[in-house]
Amino acid sequence: MTTPIYDAVVILAEQLTPDEQRALVEHLQHIASTRQLSYAEWKTVFEAMKITIPLVGEFSDRREDWYGDDGR
Repeated sequence: MTTPIYDAVVILAEQLTPDEQRALVEHLQHIASTRQLSYAEWKTVFEAMKITIPLVGEFSDRREDWYGDDGR
């Protein structure tokens, strides 16, 4: 459950330009890095750093596909 203030901040953040959004994220990361985070805060920051876009094309975990050799 979110608070009305949080919801208002999210709505305002979505209205920012991409450059302004990046500046906001950098500012929030700076604030978070200057004090000790609780586990919940740390986990939220960690989850936000994960890439959520799908990989382009087919992904292969085979060495041969990455380096073009047979590993010898």
